[in-house]
Parts: sequence; structure tokens; C-alpha cells
Amino acid sequence: MFRDLLVFIGLQDPEMNSGRQRWSRTEVFILYRRVNNRGNHQINMYKILIVDDIKQNLDILEAHLLPLEYEVLRAENGLVALELLEQHSDTSLVILDIMMPVKNGFDTCTEIRNNPKTENIPVIFITAMPTPGTRLRCIECGGDDFLEKPVDNVVLEARTKSLIKRKEVQDELAYSYEHLTDIVNQTEESISKYDPLHFDYNASNDKLLQKILRNRSDKSSKRPEYALLAYKNEGYLSGHLFYKENGDLLKFPEQIDIDIKSSEAITLSINSCDLEEVCTHHTVFSNWFDSEGTLAKFQLLFNPAVIDRVGVVKNYVTYYSGQLAVIMFNYGKKVNEFDAQILKGFTAHANFLRTISEQAAEISQKKELEHSYENITDIINVTEANLVAFDPLTFDYGLANENLLTNILKNVGEKEDRKPEFVLLAIKSENTLLGELFFKENDHLKKTPEKISIDLSSSAAITLSAKNSATGSIVNGSGEMVFSNWYENSSNIYEYQSHFNSKVITHVGEVRNFVTYYSGQLAVIAFNYGKDVNEFDAQILKGFLINSSFLKTISEQAKMTEDAFLYSVGALARASEANDEDTFSHIIRVNKYSEAIAIALGCPTSFTKSISIYAQMHDVGKIHVSRDILRKPAKLTDEEYTIMKEHTVYGAKILGDESRLAIAREIAISHHEKYDGSGYPYGLTGEEIPLSGRIVTIADIYDALRSKRHYKPAFPHEQVYKIITEGDGRTMPKDFDPKILDVFKREHKMFEDIFATIQDDTIEHA
Repeated sequence: MFRDLLVFIGLQDPEMNSGRQRWSRTEVFILYRRVNNRGNHQINMYKILIVDDIKQNLDILEAHLLPLEYEVLRAENGLVALELLEQHSDTSLVILDIMMPVKNGFDTCTEIRNNPKTENIPVIFITAMPTPGTRLRCIECGGDDFLEKPVDNVVLEARTKSLIKRKEVQDELAYSYEHLTDIVNQTEESISKYDPLHFDYNASNDKLLQKILRNRSDKSSKRPEYALLAYKNEGYLSGHLFYKENGDLLKFPEQIDIDIKSSEAITLSINSCDLEEVCTHHTVFSNWFDSEGTLAKFQLLFNPAVIDRVGVVKNYVTYYSGQLAVIMFNYGKKVNEFDAQILKGFTAHANFLRTISEQAAEISQKKELEHSYENITDIINVTEANLVAFDPLTFDYGLANENLLTNILKNVGEKEDRKPEFVLLAIKSENTLLGELFFKENDHLKKTPEKISIDLSSSAAITLSAKNSATGSIVNGSGEMVFSNWYENSSNIYEYQSHFNSKVITHVGEVRNFVTYYSGQLAVIAFNYGKDVNEFDAQILKGFLINSSFLKTISEQAKMTEDAFLYSVGALARASEANDEDTFSHIIRVNKYSEAIAIALGCPTSFTKSISIYAQMHDVGKIHVSRDILRKPAKLTDEEYTIMKEHTVYGAKILGDESRLAIAREIAISHHEKYDGSGYPYGLTGEEIPLSGRIVTIADIYDALRSKRHYKPAFPHEQVYKIITEGDGRTMPKDFDPKILDVFKREHKMFEDIFATIQDDTIEHA
């Protein structure tokens, strides 16, 4: 009966896992949840390790977590917990008791942080002794949160989801940066060693797989486990399945054949449309829970030979270039568009070098060979220059294309065979190509003042699409190249001119030949080479444009990653407001004041940008200070004031040693230090205090004095100016760096303007 249930819901097939007899309570619970919720395939399956020496406490925590569909691991002490983490380094969260035999919670957390495999796993401490000293020690040994027993179910759920989401974002950021680095390194390596006449395509693909795949035994990596490389051969894709063991690339000896008309080809979107027209350069990705069936049904979509070797297919990413299909199976994470773009980036680069190599091998005449090497050298030089100067966060696609045109074009009237005289760069807008005509004079890039519009149904578009038909790159396809010499399409050169847009003729004069490359959104049309054009000229033009388009893709992904990082910074800063009276506008204003001071001091641009982002993190440590203390209307007791001051230490601990958060950590730990040494937590004096902390000190105090608090009214600007510059007994001029105080005196009206402009009702929460 129980086995029938497993088969019914798709987690066990009679032909799979036949030797298994025991199921954990987590698995049993999720099985029944899936039976009752068959439409919901987004099962959490995050692993949570709970550690407590009292079985009843473990049972209570597990009862809280199982309904949320987490996979729960149990340990009765710290030593067992560390052993479990060695086996399950993909654990998403540890919930840790403090007082335990064998190894207590503090020592366990310290060892988790000291182990590179587990150092990023969030830790929640739970205890029945919530003293300030206990809280501080939890922070010092690397804890992320602190809950009191008995644990409130709602609070536990909220903290658990928040910390798992934070780890998921951090892991995805690390994974993205790792792959971006791989792309740049692979591109640099292949270009630096590239010899078009001795290019080994299979060896290049082996290097590609060596970069992408993980070892089969490495269950913690997010990279794919298997790769199928299959080449088109008549109606089939034929290839081998590759994998890695102990760092060595291996493959199964048996060849795998996929009928292009089969259900598997359709699943992989190799045959979801006309094979030659649309699916070329197509990427597809899928996770099993994105499908409408169960995990078992998902296996039926794939070639039996693949299933025999891979086992259970959980996800895949496909890239099909028209001749080569690359299919990656079983990433150690949920696959997405970025994985598809990464795969496309690697393989498209290798395919481009292969095409150039094949064309170079076919050139027999000495002059053509010389031209080819010159063009390849140009591509390599431009690519190297782009990579050296490439900053993915500031990349300007338009400027990159203009730099490419400077290399592609010859000066008007110059006797140069291998380069064109004019290039039209046009962007697709609905059924029209709209662009500008570029040319060079005295080595300076110029363009015609008026835009040129080409109707995609016009004779001009048809001419640019194919030599003898109304189909081809611009009208019906993308990623296509076309070249034409006047005598191939017309009886005389005058008849040839009738095929082109009148504005092109006006500026170019007599069109003798052209080369077209169309990427689907961008059309590049080069006119009047000093020789007959051929397919190699088309490949060179495509090579230049693929380079900038590839960098654009990397830039877009890097900017998405940077946006996610900055969102996390802002979210953490906003979280610190929850217990305090500070509002969202307060942290935004502190950013603006700090940026203004840094500019006035003449600080480097990088420092100014950083402090304009991270000044908002100054009070992040207040997350760990009781709301009762932060909002107490009466004067704090000595003990309460001591606890409150610890928010600086808490903040530094929360931000950790991540290099990108170095300034944020400086600010958190030092923004209550005073120039004369009377501040806290360390009583630093003068320039012992980091510059970032000295800047945020005056920014934070100004805004606090201007804002209403439970113990004081909001003070007007004039009164705050007097307090800061003359003192009121509590705040004194000697508290501040004299240079920064001078900036405040000069620029105080700007502070007033910032405060007036940025209020809660004038800004939108991110």
C-alpha cells in the first residue's frame, strides 16, 4: 500500500530505487503533503539542522518546521551536528541550542564559521538564558540570530525564511561572479593562444566542459553533473555523454542518438520550431517542478540511454547552434536564464573561433591569407582591449559599437582592400530598421546627420537579406550573414543601385558591394570594400559585433547581480529600523549628507560612491538590541546604556569580513567614536577613527537632532547648527574632526536642503 502511494505521487518508480526500505519522517510528511497538494510542485526541500540535547525540544522544533516542508536533520549535541554538516554541506540553516554536553553551542558555531564548507550557513541560537552577555557571545562566535525559549512559532517561521532567503541570494551572487570570471578567463585564454590554421574544435569543447562540469562526487557544487555534446547528422543528433571524476573529464563510450523529430528533441526545444530558421542559437532551461507532472514523469521526456547513465534528471539547460547541441543535466540548484546565457556564451565563442578557423583554412591565395590574418589580428586586438578596459557595471554598448566601427572602417577614399568605406548601424523597431550611416575621415569616426529608415518589406531589405530571394537575415531570420558583389545580382552596376535606400545612395554614392549581419535586433551593413566580398568578410563583421554583444550580455547580468547586492544592503539597513524610531528617510539622508561631505573633502570617487551607499548601515547592529531599550521614554540605566552601546560591535559582526562591506563595517563600529577620545566602543582619538566613521558621526548627529524622538522634540536647523558648532554640554565641537566640522560650517545650508527634501512622504521604499 505504501509503495503504491510512492509510485502514485511520482517519488518512486517500481523500476527505480528498488532496494530502499526506510523513509525518514521528513520524507513521509512531504509525501503526504504532495498527495494533498498535487498542483503545487514548488517544494522547499531546504535542509535545516536542529541541535538540542533534549529530545522533546527537537520534536517541538521539528513539528514547527515540517509543515513548512523543510527537510529536517537532528543532532543531540554539537559534535554530532558538525559530523552531519560534513555530510550535508548544502544545509541552509542551523538552529542551535547553547547549553549541551560534549560540545556546547558557542564552540559548535565557532567551528562552523572556521570551516570553509560551512562558514556561510546561517545560525540561529535558541536558549532559555537571554542575558546581554549571552547575546554578545552569540554574536562574537558568528551567530546570525537569537531566539528565546519557548520559541514562538510565527517568529521562528519569519526568521527561518529570512535567513534562508539571505543565504540563497548570497549563494546566487557568488555563483554568478564565479561564472562571469570563468567566461572572461576562458575568452582571454582562447584568444591569446588562438591559431586559426591549427584550431582544434574538439579540444576546445573539452576545455569548455572541464570549466563547466562539477565532479560527480561533489554534491555541494551548483554546476551541472553531466553534459551531452551531440552533432547534427542528417535527421539525428549523435554524440556522447561527458562527466568529471577527480578533476578528469571522462565520457561514456556508447554513442547516444536523438531523432530530431522525437519527443526528446521537442522537450529540449531542438525541434519546437523549424530547425534551421528559429532554433538556431536557441537556449532553453527547465526544472522538473516547472513541468505539469511529477519527477518520475519528467524522466519519460528523455532518451533512455541518458537516463541509464544520469539516473534521475532534475533539470537541464540546452544550447543549439544549428550543428551542435550542448545539453547540461543536473545542476546543483534551480536553473534559470543566467545559466542558459552562460552556456551560450561559452559555446558561441568556441563556435565562432571554429568558423574563423574553417574559413582561414579554405583561403589559398597569398593576398587573401594576408588580409585574413590582418582581420583576425584586429579582432584579437579589439577583444583584448575591450577585456582590459571592461567594467561590467559601467559598460556602454553604444560607445563599444562606435569603437568597433573605428576599427572596421577605412577612411573615405583610402586605398584599403579589406575594410569597408561606410557602415549602417540600425536597430529594429516594429517592422522597420532605424539607424545611422557611419564613415571615417582623417581617422575620426563621423556619421550622417539624418536617420535612415528601412522598411523590412521593401526591396532594400530584400536585397540586404539574400542574393536571389526575399528570405534571409534581415527579413526572416537572425544571426545570419549575407554578402553581395554588384555583378552577382545585376546585369550592370546602375541597375544594382536601384535596390538600395535613396539616402544610402546619397551618402555612399555608388554601391559596389555590401556585407550584412543581423542579430535579431541590430543590423550592421557594410558598404564598398576595396575588393570582392566573400563569406570570410561576413564572418569578420559578425566577429566584431558578437564581441560587443557578448560583453553586453555579461554587463546586463553583472548589473542584475549588483542590483541584487545593493538591494540586500538596503534591506539589511531597513531591518535595523524595526526596533528603533529611525525611519527609512533617516538612512537615506545620512547617505546624502555623507556623500556631500566626502565630495567637499575631495575624497576619491570610489570612496565617495561607497560611503553614499554604506552610510545607511551605521545602526545595523540595533537589530540585536531590545526594542524596549531603544524606545524607552525615560533615561537608560547604566546597564541598559551599556547594552545599547554594543550595537556598534553587533553591527561590525553582522557585516563580517566581506571586502565589499569593509567601509560599512568601519562605519558601524566607529560612528560613535569622538575625535577627543570620549566616544565608544574603543575610545579612539583623532585619525585613529576611520575617515568614514568621522564623516557619518556628524551626519548621524545632525539628522538625529533634526528628528523627533520620544525623549525630545525635532529641533530647527538654526538650533542644530548652534549645538554642533558651539556645543550644548552633551554634543560639543571637540567631538568632531575639525576639517569635517569646517565643511559642515560651510555647507550647512545643503544639510538643511537635504533634510527638507527627503522625508518619508517624498520617497518610495525600495
